[in-house]
Amino acid sequence: MSELFKSAFEYFSGPANGQNDNPFVGQIIEISNVKLRIKRVIAEGGFAVVFAAQDVATGKEYALKRLLAADEEAKNNIIREINILKKISGHPNIIQYLSASFVDKSQTTHNQSEFLLVTELCPGGSLVEVLQARSTPLDADVITRIFYQTCRAVSHMHSQNPPIIHRDLKIENLLISMESTIKLCDFGSATTDVYTPDTTWSANQHTCLEENMARFTTPMYRAPEMVETWSNHYVGPPVDVWALGCILYTLCYMKHPFEDSAKLRIINANYSLPTDSRYNCFHDIIRGCLQANPNHRLTISGVLERIAAVAETNGYNLRAPLVFQRKLSDTDVGQRMGERNSGNVGSQPPPRPSPPVIHREPQPPHNVPPRPPSSPRRPSLTTPQQKQQEVKQAGLFSSLKGGAGYFLKNLKDTSTKVMASVQQTMGRTDLDISYITSRIIVLPFPSEGFESTYKTNHIEDVKMFLDSRHPNSRYSVYNLSRKPYHSRFGQARVVDCSFAYPEHFRAPLLNSLYQISEDIYQYLAGDSRNVAVIHCTDGKATSATMVCGLLIYAGVFQVAEDALQMFAVKDVRQICGRLSLDIFTT
Repeated sequence: MSELFKSAFEYFSGPANGQNDNPFVGQIIEISNVKLRIKRVIAEGGFAVVFAAQDVATGKEYALKRLLAADEEAKNNIIREINILKKISGHPNIIQYLSASFVDKSQTTHNQSEFLLVTELCPGGSLVEVLQARSTPLDADVITRIFYQTCRAVSHMHSQNPPIIHRDLKIENLLISMESTIKLCDFGSATTDVYTPDTTWSANQHTCLEENMARFTTPMYRAPEMVETWSNHYVGPPVDVWALGCILYTLCYMKHPFEDSAKLRIINANYSLPTDSRYNCFHDIIRGCLQANPNHRLTISGVLERIAAVAETNGYNLRAPLVFQRKLSDTDVGQRMGERNSGNVGSQPPPRPSPPVIHREPQPPHNVPPRPPSSPRRPSLTTPQQKQQEVKQAGLFSSLKGGAGYFLKNLKDTSTKVMASVQQTMGRTDLDISYITSRIIVLPFPSEGFESTYKTNHIEDVKMFLDSRHPNSRYSVYNLSRKPYHSRFGQARVVDCSFAYPEHFRAPLLNSLYQISEDIYQYLAGDSRNVAVIHCTDGKATSATMVCGLLIYAGVFQVAEDALQMFAVKDVRQICGRLSLDIFTT
């Protein structure tokens, strides 16, 4: 759908040329009970126009895409685009869907069906503008972060059931948000359809497929199986991996590997890698993506593993912000400095109760936490801006300078200090203990009796450590294993969580996971000095499941992968490994 826009990279970015001659500009429209004033045109094409629209009540700006459908096929394509965006929205590296409305052609003056799609506005502009403004290539660490975030967005699409294929991945469709993160946009070509041509296909079928691919894709980013279908290769998610290889090559060398879109060069994967040694670390990824045979190409999981390995080997911080000059007009700078990703317009996400309100001190020690209500309570999941307004309610992580609303901002400094202190203590006592945050501790099952002769973490040593770090029994122990204690932690609270793991079950019961999370949340919210000690048999997968579930329950993260990434990074024992995310996405 690249023909829809004069400048595809201005899709949902900030103000472009200040066009105000469109009759839609200046009007006030209402979508989902929210009034929006159309301020200017961002991009314009034959069947779609993107505007910057301002909420009359709050002054916040959004991107409003107006699409016209002349026939039923065009109408179905637009509906598919909106449904796909709505399904995958919420990922930190995908443009945020907010609302949409439809006007039937019988109610319009132009006799065409009309769709209005509201998304967040990315004032940082497009990544292609960053490259165009530079005379030298990007540094390898910046490329690593850009590519990693892009791959995460693609991985989120491919992990859907059925997998969603973008089909039009390119530099122009990577935008820069207010938070200096990459946002993937333009899902007009996205589909769940896959094609498996074989020897029974007629010439007409091959021709129709090639025409369909040409209609929804950009020539220089097309995979070989899209350009020439007679090879009878599978046309599916691997086409996005090919495009990722083109993107990585372009980021490194400021030119496209197939700039001339030559069909023969693409079919044979005929390209050359420049001799610039600064980017040798990316060569294996580029080669793995640009395989002519899709069966030999890397999967998106393989690409993510390799780019993470590049970051680890070279000491690159994948979570560091991307520092680019933002594409903000002079009049918008002051207004947008205090804004973050746009909140919901009209159609709010499914309402969830506010975080639990504490009316009394936690109850005396008990072995099993109270049963939750039929609909487990959990903190509301809000946009970043809303979270900042609710800092006073964020008791769970209040020790991290400002509560959960500022959890990510201050996590690095706080956790670094905590972990350094823990490592010093471990050096003296040989204890196997990790602070995921300053108030969440993970360790293996404490040993006692004969076990203590060959295992670390004797229960008395663990108790002494916790009492010295958190005096007056300001800790609650959550035992996720099925093994009971023969000794106790004095006056400290110990919760037996074996009920969450029936025999032969590797994953906890969902209701029990909510129940334990609620109990931990209530306990930590009861006093800022309280900490939670979580352990299973070995302090690995089961503990990681509980911690990641708690972080999502508390609203710290909305994507399971982010919570798991934090556990892997903050656990000084590096035990997380390849824990499956399936139990977080049920």
